[in-house]
Amino acid sequence: AATKGGGGGGEGKDYNFITQSFFLALRAMNLSLFPLTGAFHQLTRQLGHMNYQLRSRGIDAATDPQFNRTLQMHMSLETVSCDPDVLSSCVAMYEALADVLVRMLDRGGPVGAVPEFLVEDCCTLLNFVATERAVPAEVLSQSVTGIFTLVIKLLSPEHSGTVKNYNLRAKLGDILYNVFLPPSEKNDEGPSHSSAALPPFCLGPGGVPLLIGNPDALKTLAPSLLLLYGEVELTGYYERQGYRSRICSLLRYLWFSNACGPAFSAIAEDSTGFVKFANGVLNETNELVGTMMDKLPQIKHIQDEMRSAEWGTLSQARQDEVTQRLSEHEQLVKSAILLCNKTLSMFAFLSTNAAIANLFQGPELCTRLVNVLLYVAQNMLGSKGLELKVDNPEQYYWRPKELLGDLVAILCCYADSSSISSAIAASGYYNDKLLPKLIKTATKLQLPSASTPALERLSSAVASAREGAVDMDSILEDAPDDFLDPLTCEVMRDPVRLPTSDTVVDRSTIAQQLLNDPVDPFNRQPLKIEDVVDDEELKERIDAFIEEKKEEMMALKLSMS
Repeated sequence: AATKGGGGGGEGKDYNFITQSFFLALRAMNLSLFPLTGAFHQLTRQLGHMNYQLRSRGIDAATDPQFNRTLQMHMSLETVSCDPDVLSSCVAMYEALADVLVRMLDRGGPVGAVPEFLVEDCCTLLNFVATERAVPAEVLSQSVTGIFTLVIKLLSPEHSGTVKNYNLRAKLGDILYNVFLPPSEKNDEGPSHSSAALPPFCLGPGGVPLLIGNPDALKTLAPSLLLLYGEVELTGYYERQGYRSRICSLLRYLWFSNACGPAFSAIAEDSTGFVKFANGVLNETNELVGTMMDKLPQIKHIQDEMRSAEWGTLSQARQDEVTQRLSEHEQLVKSAILLCNKTLSMFAFLSTNAAIANLFQGPELCTRLVNVLLYVAQNMLGSKGLELKVDNPEQYYWRPKELLGDLVAILCCYADSSSISSAIAASGYYNDKLLPKLIKTATKLQLPSASTPALERLSSAVASAREGAVDMDSILEDAPDDFLDPLTCEVMRDPVRLPTSDTVVDRSTIAQQLLNDPVDPFNRQPLKIEDVVDDEELKERIDAFIEEKKEEMMALKLSMS
């Protein structure tokens, strides 16, 4: 019954009947069960969309022939794809596969030779069983500790190269969210770590949730999730936002469990990795806030239009066009606001860690963080922020008071930071009325995260920094051309030479560039920040020029007083 092995190092080896049966069964499921579950999921989404379209036209879906035909197909597929006996057997099969792969990883075996579809099918099955309402709860009553261990190991920095497909790595993260994150953590009611009501598959030995009880998870999961947050950038726009939202929920759960403190402290030790992660998050937060502030007023306008008396006079084609535009705006806003809420919440709790807060105050992140926070504050305190009203705001996760509360919590963490207050004073997003207005609003709303003394200390420090600030624009307006950064056209303060192209740029400019793309921007050659060379002679000339101009400006002020 044995046959000769194929490629992958198995030439000339006889495989026994059990081994052949095991992998043939897995391949059979790949070709049969998963096309069915995929079709069932697609029909579920199609029915929801059809129901929405019919309702918007005032038609009862139960009377629509096409809807009923689709519903019949859906019910037929449900009978096959959601059968509890079949799914329970499949889960047990993938639990056995996970045990095999974990042993291979621990022994340094050739896991890379295992077909990728086996891991992908495992992810698809677990995510389907955990999220599909038609699947009986009994399916996941069995232990899936082996699958959990496999996911933790494959996501860990040590084994991150084993699965190189970013979409598949994102699905591994989804297993942690969909299957192992306690249900109470999937809403916004706040952290709850009681294991009393947790499903059995979430629990490990002693009834402790696997996410905070498994030794491998305690050690590697927090840094693994930060790594995954950056990796999902390559998965697609809408998919990326969904993945990152779920990663934020996992990080929040780990943070408030208090069991992963050492892992988060270890994150701060890898300053390069954290700066890269935070830089990506800050970039995205600006984009999310922009989307939110752009689309919410448009949604409000369409809602008002649909309530008006003129709505009934529009043609069906025009109504369909407006309804479709509303649906597109809603899709964008829901994903943007949900991720924005979770991102600011994540910044708020990360900033309470002294080591991580120090990284945020460093030269690589300080200005970026301040600009993002001020951009959010401007939008939230303006007419499009707290005063913006839309129908059913909870449907869009629009909770401006909570968003402002997280912003205030972050600023309170840096109330006594001279680097943050100086960056605020120098930011183009800041004006003298912004912080006083924020303090007044936070007091009026009685935000639980607000500390009025802390905000007042920050406001006072910013005011002092602005008074003592030198008008650098006036000083540098006639600076020599060789003082200018070729990428930003601004005067360099810390010039460095790129060995790959022999070009001089400011250290902050090339550091930012390399966070996004690790190549020399002038010739696309590979480059690391450690490779750049200080241009000390040019720095001395620039510093001398600035000091000379400062003295001239002070002398001018004295002569005019």
